[in-house]
Amino acid sequence: MRTALLLGLLAPLAAAPETLDVHVESGTKITKTFTSALLLELDDFSLEVNGEAQDEAAAPEVTIEDNEEIVLVDEYVTVDDGRALELVRTFETLEDSSSQTVVGPDGEETVDASEGESELEGVSVRFAYDADEEEWAASFADEDEDLDEALLEDLDHDADYAYLLPPADEAEELEAGDSWELDAIVFDRISSPSGDLKIDSDDADEETNSEFQEQFRDNIDGSIEATLDRIEDGRAYISLEGEVETTIAMDQELPEGAPEDAEVSQELQFAFECEGELVWDLERGAAVSLEFGGSAALTIVNDQRVGEEFSVLITQEFAGTFESTATFE
Repeated sequence: MRTALLLGLLAPLAAAPETLDVHVESGTKITKTFTSALLLELDDFSLEVNGEAQDEAAAPEVTIEDNEEIVLVDEYVTVDDGRALELVRTFETLEDSSSQTVVGPDGEETVDASEGESELEGVSVRFAYDADEEEWAASFADEDEDLDEALLEDLDHDADYAYLLPPADEAEELEAGDSWELDAIVFDRISSPSGDLKIDSDDADEETNSEFQEQFRDNIDGSIEATLDRIEDGRAYISLEGEVETTIAMDQELPEGAPEDAEVSQELQFAFECEGELVWDLERGAAVSLEFGGSAALTIVNDQRVGEEFSVLITQEFAGTFESTATFE
């Protein structure tokens, strides 16, 4: 049972003059800082040869870490009827660091680390809503800037968390304790504020990264429940809770000299249990903060085959945590 219900905080949202939507004034600027962290550690390892489990050997200790910081400055150029119609977003900071640490049975440690950056850092992009086409269009705010138009692909205008709010026709009747269902895709949008920001390391394979992100989104399943816990001092406190999973199948290159009938495949299975809280400023019409995280599990299955005569199946199971935070100032 929700704390809000225990306290009897069943005040209708309609009692407040403000509404639960994006209604900032035209000309408003908001600095939005997003951070994310993922930590996974190898929990189990198994090996099968021709369908038979092999004796467990001493598995290495493997730790995977990824940390990201994104700072955006949004200027709301045009706002009408509770929604932004035009905004200019400056990508002030786009940074990512990732590492994989392996400690072998002999204690020897190897670390593979990389730093990611994006050509969008320092760039301003204009997002404008086309009412006729009912879609958003992105363009470089500085028309004289010589940049690749491909940088604009798959950018998301919504870095406001408006997609976490209840449908507009339900918001006015909402009371503390009321809930609404969110599609699992919001997990990806929380994890990737403003969409694909093209943050890559120098040695990254852009095509592989793009395929990974596309499958992560396309195969995501589950749901997240949002609940209005309470309204206090002009702010709405919305809790989030749910489970999300997705599967990614990646093609693997055969090593040089491999038999013609050899096949190598890799499947990654992600599972997340998540919870969090969105704080919304009803008067300003914008988010204040978001805290979102929980447990993360990753299973990697590598399948190697040569015709019907030989097969090797390696399964690695990782467990850990993830966290996403945001502050709007």
